[in-house]
Amino acid sequence: AVLRRLPRRILIDLPDAAARRRILEILLREERLAADLDLLKLGEQCESYSGSDLKNLCIAAAMRALRR
Repeated sequence: AVLRRLPRRILIDLPDAAARRRILEILLREERLAADLDLLKLGEQCESYSGSDLKNLCIAAAMRALRR
């Protein structure tokens, strides 16, 4: 009974380059992007980023663009 009440943790591996590219495509699907933006290259440069990290990266980039 005690084990049922303990919090459970599910460990999920970090996405590979192809999965990061796909995550970026999903996050940015409704955004206007520069013609020369290469999501595959960006996904490769974000090694060890989680999906949440990629989302925060997109938000930070959008905020930076707004500040300009």
